[in-house]
Amino acid sequence: MKISLQNTTPSENYDVLTKAVLPRPLLWVLSEAEEGFAIAPYSFTNIVSTQPPLVSLAFGIRPGQEQKGPYKALHEKKKAVLHLANEDQKDDILKSGAKGSFYLNEEKLVHEVEGFPPRLKGCPVAMFCTYYDTMDIKNANTHLVICKVEHIFIDEKFEDNRHPLTCVGATGVVTLHSK
Repeated sequence: MKISLQNTTPSENYDVLTKAVLPRPLLWVLSEAEEGFAIAPYSFTNIVSTQPPLVSLAFGIRPGQEQKGPYKALHEKKKAVLHLANEDQKDDILKSGAKGSFYLNEEKLVHEVEGFPPRLKGCPVAMFCTYYDTMDIKNANTHLVICKVEHIFIDEKFEDNRHPLTCVGATGVVTLHSK
């Protein structure tokens, strides 16, 4: 089947592209909020460079709405922690992606890098990042935000028994070891 994307809707493009680009790492982005810390999942993410160590996050903008959450925090506070979540956290990550706010209590947070938001307990990888740059994608509702990885936490048992969540298709959240 050949699909021409010149005359398709953004929703149709999303459906086709999310089925074609697999797997996509699912990063759980924690940032400072007006009250405490907020967290939201993002699946349009990737490595940009290793020197300097840069990763990207694509933030979609709905027409007529102002950006908020992690996008706003990255531009105002200039810092965020990007996490790979594991299969035990799937329900929480799905809840945090739903409309409305999803806030974390202090018991789930580890404060270990001065000057940065905390990382989440239980995540096998946490990247402590500073804002680096933004590219506004022409004729699109997307901001591509580049973050510099300043510090990284990797669980020593990560490769043994933790399987990070990835996105497959438009709604599939799985691990690469899921059945």
